[in-house]
Amino acid sequence: MDWRIVYFKERSGRSPIEEFINKLERDEQVEVAVAIDMLRTHGIALRRPWVGSLGKSLWELRIRTGRQIRILYFLHSGRAFVLLHAFVKKTREVPQTEVAIANRRMNEYLRRATNG
Repeated sequence: MDWRIVYFKERSGRSPIEEFINKLERDEQVEVAVAIDMLRTHGIALRRPWVGSLGKSLWELRIRTGRQIRILYFLHSGRAFVLLHAFVKKTREVPQTEVAIANRRMNEYLRRATNG
């Protein structure tokens, strides 16, 4: 049974992840779709080099094209992954500014999920 993939949406309904993906070159969009499908199919069994833990419930989905694309996500309620933030990684470590964005969105998502 596949896992659910949820794209974080801002209160306005805007989906920053989908906007990011739509701006990529076509070949990169295909690679991102393959990686998301791998996550959907394999769930928590998916390991390196596809995923890596960032601690505090955050994970990174690693997509290597000509660039290193990252999608930060977390596991929510059973079999659902919430994709929070996407960016092109240009440094050795995942920048804390990118992690902070993902954390803020995760907290917002969880607040909305519990408050209705």
